[in-house]
Amino acid sequence: MHRLVLVRHAKSSYPDGVVDHDRPLAARGSHEASLAGSWLKEHVHRVDKVIVSSAVRTQRTYELIAAEFNAVARVETDSRIYDADLATLLAVVREVPAAMATTMIVGHALGLPLLAYYLVEPDQAGLRDALMQKFPTSAIAVIEAPMPWHDWTQGCGRLTAFHVPRQEP
Repeated sequence: MHRLVLVRHAKSSYPDGVVDHDRPLAARGSHEASLAGSWLKEHVHRVDKVIVSSAVRTQRTYELIAAEFNAVARVETDSRIYDADLATLLAVVREVPAAMATTMIVGHALGLPLLAYYLVEPDQAGLRDALMQKFPTSAIAVIEAPMPWHDWTQGCGRLTAFHVPRQEP
């Protein structure tokens, strides 16, 4: 069984004169990223590989997650995740070595919701539709599939968790 953890970056700010790639997190985003790390520590326990977009807001989101959730074996930055379409994200997933049982991608909307929608099996259609309608900042989707990464395809996985950290008290 392989498990994919998709994390959308935390809430960012929009400072004047800063290009999209370089936008920092807002104060609320920093808090939510820490909450996401706590949730991951409690529910996911360990990640073998983390792949993070090159954008400043995703890098900072991961730093704050890692401060709470330090059970990660390998972390890499992949610039393809920034502004990625479905085909690109699927290629990133399929390149993960089979030995990595749990992989986390820290990225962006619209790519992550599209990937989740594509991977989740048809009998979870209601959940798939909900992911496409609302995959807010700091949201975490966990998808499991009983096959090696290179075989992941449409409808192969089961959504086992969807969590939005700001909904915590």
